[in-house]
Amino acid sequence: MNAKQQLVNLISWVADVPSSHICLTTNIYEDLEMDTIDYLTLILRLERLFKIELRKEEVEGLETVKEILDCFQLHMHSKAEAC
Repeated sequence: MNAKQQLVNLISWVADVPSSHICLTTNIYEDLEMDTIDYLTLILRLERLFKIELRKEEVEGLETVKEILDCFQLHMHSKAEAC
């Protein structure tokens, strides 16, 4: 399973919506009605899943699935280069 599908599945679980309703342009606040607790749960689960840690500044302002995916992929790529 690729990173995008893992992200979509996790968002689906946190937001309690079918994964078929989630695409790259989906806004997690407006389209999925996630609140701050849901968002923090999502970020913490993603950090565990991808074995990375993000600073608060890095995740503030992320609203769409694509923005979240890009952020995590950037860190996964950076982590792979460091090894």
